[in-house]
Amino acid sequence: MAVFTFTVLLLGFLQVPRGSNVLIFSGYGEGSHFMSAALVGKELMRRDHNITALISNAYEYRANETKYIDLKFEIFKHNVPPEEVRVRHERFTESIFRGTWLRDILLNATTIMNWFIDDCQALFDDKPLLQRLLEAKFDVAFIDPLWPCSLLVAEYSAKRHVSFMATTWMNNVPSVNGNPSNAAFVPEGNNGFTNHMTLIQRALNCIMGMVNKWTLKMSDSHTALQHANGIYAQIFGPRSFTRGHNLFCLTWISL
Repeated sequence: MAVFTFTVLLLGFLQVPRGSNVLIFSGYGEGSHFMSAALVGKELMRRDHNITALISNAYEYRANETKYIDLKFEIFKHNVPPEEVRVRHERFTESIFRGTWLRDILLNATTIMNWFIDDCQALFDDKPLLQRLLEAKFDVAFIDPLWPCSLLVAEYSAKRHVSFMATTWMNNVPSVNGNPSNAAFVPEGNNGFTNHMTLIQRALNCIMGMVNKWTLKMSDSHTALQHANGIYAQIFGPRSFTRGHNLFCLTWISL
């Protein structure tokens, strides 16, 4: 009798596992940002979760590739020809190998922001797509915060989100979400420093943080699009850190 009672009580505490609905929006479907996130998605599928990857029509051929055949795909269309989107990506890939990536980003910051805004506008103009995302009732969105639009999509369609970056930690990007940072030991912008910086390295680190202010401008530029789609949560975090960045650096450089 005691064994029977124990068994009944044990079964009462057991829960039948339920696979979660997970949305992945980590890049447009090309490069390490997408590929690393897709690998995580495949592992989650192996653990009985339902995975949907959101990509652009510039790389919709991913849906037919054997290695991704088990993933469900949602595809948004750009306002420009897919070829133009692929050329953009190839251009920046080449700049990485040339060692001019950061310079090209800084010199073309406004153009890049406009690309991101236009792409995000195209996504949110696709009402049938948005409806499908809502009907999926995603439990969590797996996103790359390098694209501000991924934060909007996550807030729009999922209960919560997890940020994932397929690179060394770019502190300027998550700081947009309000993550605290200390320039004395947190490297900025892939500059290669460690958490044990010399005085000169700390000074350079602060300068890099100031240069990275364009990231906040990029997120600000998405605010109108955010409100137009009824997303009123504070997604991109407080601005107090950036406004006080210069003083913050001067305070901590000497510590």
